[in-house]
Amino acid sequence: MKILQETAVLAMEKRASVSADLKDTVVRAVREKQPMHELEKAVGAQRLRRGREAMTQLFALWGNGDMGETVAWPDGRCCRRLAKEPTRRYVSSFGAFVLPRVVYGSRAGQARACVPLANRPPLPERVFSYLLPDGAQSLGVAQAFGQASTAVQRMLGWQQSVDRLGPLNQEMAKEATNFMGNRPQPETAGEGVVASADQQGIVRRRSADAPPPKAQRTQGDKASQKRRATVATVCRGDRDRRTPEAVVAAWFRDAPGPSRDRPQPQHQEVWASLPRAAVPGSGSDRALAWTIGDLYLRGRGKATDKPLVCLSDGQEALGEACAQWLPERTVGLLAVLQVTPRLWRAAHVFPKEGSRPAEDFVRDRLLRVLRGEAAGVIGGLRERATPRRVRGVTKTTITTVTGYLQANLERLRYDDYLAAGYPIATGVLEGACRHLVKDRRERAGR
Repeated sequence: MKILQETAVLAMEKRASVSADLKDTVVRAVREKQPMHELEKAVGAQRLRRGREAMTQLFALWGNGDMGETVAWPDGRCCRRLAKEPTRRYVSSFGAFVLPRVVYGSRAGQARACVPLANRPPLPERVFSYLLPDGAQSLGVAQAFGQASTAVQRMLGWQQSVDRLGPLNQEMAKEATNFMGNRPQPETAGEGVVASADQQGIVRRRSADAPPPKAQRTQGDKASQKRRATVATVCRGDRDRRTPEAVVAAWFRDAPGPSRDRPQPQHQEVWASLPRAAVPGSGSDRALAWTIGDLYLRGRGKATDKPLVCLSDGQEALGEACAQWLPERTVGLLAVLQVTPRLWRAAHVFPKEGSRPAEDFVRDRLLRVLRGEAAGVIGGLRERATPRRVRGVTKTTITTVTGYLQANLERLRYDDYLAAGYPIATGVLEGACRHLVKDRRERAGR
């Protein structure tokens, strides 16, 4: 209580000087006709300076925990104040502080028996304030740590070590699982749950002993090696029943954009895992294990009347992982974004690329696929390629396209999916892949 009274008195004494300094700053800006940004800089610097002064006064009021020459314990033990006074470093948004701490023990060099200020004032376990890593890491997930450090320096006036931002990011990531698992459950669950998964390549850093890159790459050589990260998402939403004709019209921009009244994804959650030899179960297994864990946490892992839809591409390994981890009742869909590019590739074998006949070719095949006639589209492509005596690369293109569609034929029942109101596109997943992989892992300095 005494400390609180002293703090209140200190605040009253400082209030007048703070107001006077702010007044002088404003008057000087008017007299010297300073631009507004100069006044903002001066006020901002004053705010940081006053913040540091306030924290310095706070630590001074707390003191160093000195309780006298000796301290007697209830069990009769007596500890003496040790001559060496250790310090506790604390890094805040107002700069770094070194806090003295008095330690008691029976003799020098023994384990500390008593540190009166061990938990006063309440400081974080690490030397960094909780506020500082929050801001620095918010910048660090969107850009390289070097750029984040420079941004913090411009805002706060002092620079945070780049070598520390990386380990700090790893320390904070350890709490991600507990954080996501302890969040409150959504009040509105929606009519269904949509899980999706995809894999994105991440460029691997060259090792120090790796040979230098070739001056000229030959056929088959790659500019860099990549490791495939698995990105999984889970979201809730209501059914959105549409017709194949409406989907094609929206795809080719024949109709206005999506109405705002359409059901939107809710409670989106994302998890990504990069396979590493040192971490067993990492990669696709870990990402999909998180998916099923999230479903059970939200009450959707067991049998229920609400549908569970899984959207993914046609990658065989990813499909096997989804089948292994997700419940048997899961409705597996091939994202329509995996179908349309292949239809365009097939179209360019016959009509000229960029021509109206090529667009009409894709319109017709896409509409038929959405109507549940994928098998007929596959057979038509094969039959059309035969009389034209398509050979070489063009023949390979048709074979590749039809083979892909045939392998995923069971997941192309879009007529049933649209009638049931299931999503057939992976907009949530594509956005997650772009943010987690492309933006965060393929920029310079990552």
